[in-house]
Amino acid sequence: MSSTLFEKVLHLKCRPSRVMAILLVLFHIAAIASIWVSIPKNQNVFGLLLLLVGLSFVYYFKKLILLTHPYSVLAVTQTRQGDWSLQLFNEQIIEVDLCGDSYKHPLFVVLNFKTNIGRLSVPLFPDALDKDRHRQLRCRLSLLKH
Repeated sequence: MSSTLFEKVLHLKCRPSRVMAILLVLFHIAAIASIWVSIPKNQNVFGLLLLLVGLSFVYYFKKLILLTHPYSVLAVTQTRQGDWSLQLFNEQIIEVDLCGDSYKHPLFVVLNFKTNIGRLSVPLFPDALDKDRHRQLRCRLSLLKH
């Protein structure tokens, strides 16, 4: 919790990000390419690694792009008092604490939260939020760091 009082509640409704989808595809293609050139194709480990990369892609695509995984974050809310809450895909709303290692940049924000189910990270590219909301979020994170 923060001692800073804000003028308004900040409610962020997350949308699927095209930039995140492109990066997810590129990283998984790079992983497949590195397996392809470094592991002999006649070994069992080759197929197993390809399967694991495929499962990883499906998991993260469902969680970060389609937003249909039970722990996908659909909305982030910060109250005037600085308390944070998350709305998950399963319609559960959980109270969370923002971790100090959250990252902000004009092109990318990562909100790291401590929850009762463990740590939860919410990557947000500008196309996942309204332009004004993304700017407001970065401003609030700047105020919390000082």
